[in-house]
Amino acid sequence: MVMVKVVINGMEVEARDGETILGLARRFGIEIPTLCYYEGFSNGSCRVCVVEVNGRLMPSCITRVSEGMKIETESPRAREARLTILKLLLKNHVHRSREERDRCVLCGYAVRYGLEQAPIISDERLDDTHPAIVFNPSACVMCRKCVIACTMDQNNDIIAVIGRGSGTRIGFDLDVPMGKSDCVSCGACVDACPTGALMEKDWAPADKVVETTCPYCGTGCTVEYGVKDGRVVWARGGYGPANEGKLCIKGKFGFHYINSPERLTKPLVRKPGVPKGPLNDRDIHEVFMEVSWDEALNIVASRIKEIISKYGPASIGGIMSDRSTNESLYAFQKFMRCAIGSDNIDQSATLCHEPSAWSLATQLGFGAATNPIRDILNARTILVVGSNINETHPVIASYVKRAAKQGSHLVVVNPMHTELARYAEYEINLRPGTDVVLFSAMAKYILDMGWYDEDFIGKFTEGFEEWRRSLEPFTLDFAERVTGVPADIIRQVARLYALEKPSMILWTLGITEHENGTENVSSLINLALLTGNVGKPGSGLMPLRGQNNVQGGADMGCAPGRLPGYQPITDAEVRRRFEELWRCKLPSFVGFRSTEMIEMARRGLIKAMIIV
Repeated sequence: MVMVKVVINGMEVEARDGETILGLARRFGIEIPTLCYYEGFSNGSCRVCVVEVNGRLMPSCITRVSEGMKIETESPRAREARLTILKLLLKNHVHRSREERDRCVLCGYAVRYGLEQAPIISDERLDDTHPAIVFNPSACVMCRKCVIACTMDQNNDIIAVIGRGSGTRIGFDLDVPMGKSDCVSCGACVDACPTGALMEKDWAPADKVVETTCPYCGTGCTVEYGVKDGRVVWARGGYGPANEGKLCIKGKFGFHYINSPERLTKPLVRKPGVPKGPLNDRDIHEVFMEVSWDEALNIVASRIKEIISKYGPASIGGIMSDRSTNESLYAFQKFMRCAIGSDNIDQSATLCHEPSAWSLATQLGFGAATNPIRDILNARTILVVGSNINETHPVIASYVKRAAKQGSHLVVVNPMHTELARYAEYEINLRPGTDVVLFSAMAKYILDMGWYDEDFIGKFTEGFEEWRRSLEPFTLDFAERVTGVPADIIRQVARLYALEKPSMILWTLGITEHENGTENVSSLINLALLTGNVGKPGSGLMPLRGQNNVQGGADMGCAPGRLPGYQPITDAEVRRRFEELWRCKLPSFVGFRSTEMIEMARRGLIKAMIIV
């Protein structure tokens, strides 16, 4: 990395060549006011961050450092210019409530620099047509951060600057009220807005902020919750490696279940004499009674001991949610195997993405994605297969759409039309169940044209010639008849994937919850290995999980027959190592999966189930 020497506020420092003055100042703990700055994107519209550089006033958020610069962030000229800009911005700045003003960064700067804060006035121009967001145009200072958030970061293309001159303003779609636009309610504009012009309708100030992982899909977004009096009052995107501050509608607004009065806070035991059956509309306290934790644990422990004594440990099953932490998943599988003595343990990974985990582990050695999410932006060609990621994984879709806007070739493969196809170079609506034929035909065509990576195949694969012979039936004509996809389209997509590298493949349950799901995933892995699109920046294979810790559930061994790290329980040496570590005797049999446990319970072979 090239470094340059600069002087900032009289201090000589080394700066990274190409970084902004604002970035340099923040690295050294120097605060410069900003309104329009948006991490990762160039803006420079507000000029509040102006500093003096070698006697000239420059916006620090877009000015790059260079050798020998002398920077003053609080010189008299810089401070005077900043005050002038703040006064102009405050001149017509109005808030509708104290809560809105308290969120306003501009008003915070007014207090800091001794200026008069914006008044609180009811505004008839208020746009409250959106179910979750309110827009107050009078509080808007045209910093354009909401535009960047919507069109360049989330890539939803709803918010834009419209009008000219003094009529310039923020608008939605073709200048319609926000609630009538195609807004997807990701809330990025709200989190970006520095003045509270865009704000959650039910926002409330928080006592503390707690960082955690979003509980929904498998993207793994970092989310920050505002907490007041033990209740979550707002959510915003945290700057984590998966989402870089972005959220979707679920992560942003779908947190109210946390505060639900229906959540259990104390153990409940069925009342004596109340038969088992659906609760329907009955009050839960008509069926169950509250007991202490000690009493509840004693009841459960005694019943489990009784069942083990009478029917054996294999009569007990356990299912755990993949929304749990790694630590909880690990502890639960250890409890089932050591304390209970049963391998009847499962979680949703064996239902939804088992074909992905098995195929990736068998062919690559590990059952997980090969590259980080942000690497999507480095791909030249992207295949999205069996997925409606605009709906299921919106944050990942934002990266895919951004890559497509920047010139990457996007191919969407799905029997049904999806919204993502708006950004695609090719939309392939193949017949359901014909994925293997399509990808095998692509592989055969790549081989016939000599576009495969011979060096990669020789170094990192085995069984190549046998696999090559297996592709003989998959001609383009055969594939067209079976899949319904024109042969010429298959040719063009195969050329893109093989030659416009690096190439990446993303898929979800559309090809795994399927009779031939394992073969579907295997055909994608073979394509990647054939062209050397594994193990390099911008290339790889990315199964998109449905719950936020499906991967962790599999890694921690919450599956029948697999100990932590995917080690087989049937292997005597593997069992010996774990028994020595855990100081317990492990079952040697492969237990039932969740669907089998339900059937075994129906038959009377499973006598108790622990569901977490």
